[in-house]
Amino acid sequence: HRLFEMIEFRLTEEGPATSVPLHELASRYNSRALVCAIRRGKETMIPNGNDRLMAGDGICFAAEPAEAERFLSLCGIKRRMPKQALILGAGHITYYLIRMMREIGIRPVVMEQDPVAAARMDQFFPDVLVINSDGTNRDVLEEEGLDTTDAFISLTGTDEINLLMGMYAVRKDVPRVITKISRSNMTDLIDNDRAGSIVCPRDIIASRVVGYVRAMESAGDSNVETLYRIADRSAEALEFIVNEEHSELTGIPLRDLHFREGILVCAIIRRGKVIIARGNDTIEPGDHVILSTTVNQLTDLSMILR
Repeated sequence: HRLFEMIEFRLTEEGPATSVPLHELASRYNSRALVCAIRRGKETMIPNGNDRLMAGDGICFAAEPAEAERFLSLCGIKRRMPKQALILGAGHITYYLIRMMREIGIRPVVMEQDPVAAARMDQFFPDVLVINSDGTNRDVLEEEGLDTTDAFISLTGTDEINLLMGMYAVRKDVPRVITKISRSNMTDLIDNDRAGSIVCPRDIIASRVVGYVRAMESAGDSNVETLYRIADRSAEALEFIVNEEHSELTGIPLRDLHFREGILVCAIIRRGKVIIARGNDTIEPGDHVILSTTVNQLTDLSMILR
């Protein structure tokens, strides 16, 4: 849903958001963001209001776009839309990424060593700067503006190259670094955040397939509509549709419902409007409910209660 964002990041240092329990964030800082999952070391928790954020935590939270910026600011993270992105590799992902970037005003610069691939990308996008050069060469990178770019995205076909180049861009203090890998176990070779934000297309596709399979396994109108892996794939964000068969859930404030441990209602989509869930909110028939959970095999919304 573009009505709200579910964002994951790592809290690198203590700040205003770490000074109080989660339930006090709303009252003290007027925050309307909701922390959905916390990855601390090798443990993932679905938090309650008494939990606190700590430096080093991997955090997943839900918020409306404007509120997401405020919450990140409370956590000491300043976000701004990049104006220029340096992309390493001219494959299929780069093609679709350029199309999306141009729609939102980001100017891409593509580096590709293969002259055929570089020429093909230049033919697709004559208004985009495509450089036929070795993007793994430090001198070439600096000549093409790695030190001044807003974002660096490594999309070659080799995981090892992507990780090394992502790590180099992080070391050069590029504001945003995105590294593509094909094998998720490659992340075990490096420390967290040393290669920026790591994206594994295979995991994304797997999540979509799992969501589809889970939907097929469910019965009635309460199928799992969408499923995403969050918190280093140790938890899930699930979307359900509420129908008349869920009367035990509807019309009751969330604080009065007895949820199973490891389940948190994050957001409610009602008639095209988003509600970041709070204790006074209720679930109503026709709502789309997004929840985070560490419970396996949730196939129906009725399974979230004890």
